[in-house]
Amino acid sequence: MRKSKVVSTCGMMSALAVVIMFIGAATGLGVYIAPMIAGFIIVPVGNAYGKKYHIMLWLCISIICFMLITDIEQNLIFFTTFGLYPIIRPYFQKLPEKAQLIAKLAFFTIVFGLVELLVICVLVPQVADSIMMVILIITSDICFMLYDRLIPYADAIIDKYLGKIIKRL
Repeated sequence: MRKSKVVSTCGMMSALAVVIMFIGAATGLGVYIAPMIAGFIIVPVGNAYGKKYHIMLWLCISIICFMLITDIEQNLIFFTTFGLYPIIRPYFQKLPEKAQLIAKLAFFTIVFGLVELLVICVLVPQVADSIMMVILIITSDICFMLYDRLIPYADAIIDKYLGKIIKRL
């Protein structure tokens, strides 16, 4: 009984995350926001069922998004940063406060910078502009720190509203 509840919950959460990613790609406005929201959605699974299901859910959503959604940049951002970060966040939380901030920003800036560099140089080489890249990295770092602060609250909100549905299963 417990396994079926876990699998159905993971299925619902992955479907919801894929729909959010699809809406973000379809509107063209969600390149950065849709992966953040999808990352928020997988947090309760990791807290309720453990890291194994959290990792499998992240991989499942990533694979489905790469198969169905044509916005490669959005898929890469979810796969490398906003989907992966809730899984590795507990390791950052074990560090002292100042080291936490430096490690989190270093992780995000390096990974996000490499993804954007890949997208700009390989997929869309005509928009390569170093000033805009720096502005993008700085604003994305600010958004990432906000994302990091909101993860515990998102867990509570999602658990509150989706928890009612999950408990009925």
